[in-house]
Amino acid sequence: MTADGFPPIPSSVTFVMPNFDHGEFLRESLSALFNQTLPAERIIVIDDGSTDDSNAIIASLIKGRDDVTHIQNRNNRGVIACLNQGLDLVVTEFVAFLAADDCLERRFVERSLPLLLRNAGAALSVAKAIVTNGGGRSEEHTSELQSHSF
Repeated sequence: MTADGFPPIPSSVTFVMPNFDHGEFLRESLSALFNQTLPAERIIVIDDGSTDDSNAIIASLIKGRDDVTHIQNRNNRGVIACLNQGLDLVVTEFVAFLAADDCLERRFVERSLPLLLRNAGAALSVAKAIVTNGGGRSEEHTSELQSHSF
């Protein structure tokens, strides 16, 4: 049983993460994806022409993982182009987009997937966002897991 009392379901989620010069955040953000209680089926990391050590960091973190695709764009194309580039590769039923400086809670997939499956008409699911500033102060932006139909 999952934490919300429902039987476990197979993951049908792909994470798409564009990155541009966010090497300093990649260890934490990718670790959060790798340590989901219900792992994503696929993770697509698109480096958008970074000038920092992002590609080396990504390569070291995904070494030996066959569930991660690392794409290196030669030139910076912008976040929307990268999201579309990643979306073109998604074959799962669900996709989650996140930035390279986002850090997901460990139960993100475990909690989101059943919600979406129970609400077949939902086009997306959103969750609580906590923003931490440089001084370590946190601020919540939503209060509960929700689904929205369009």
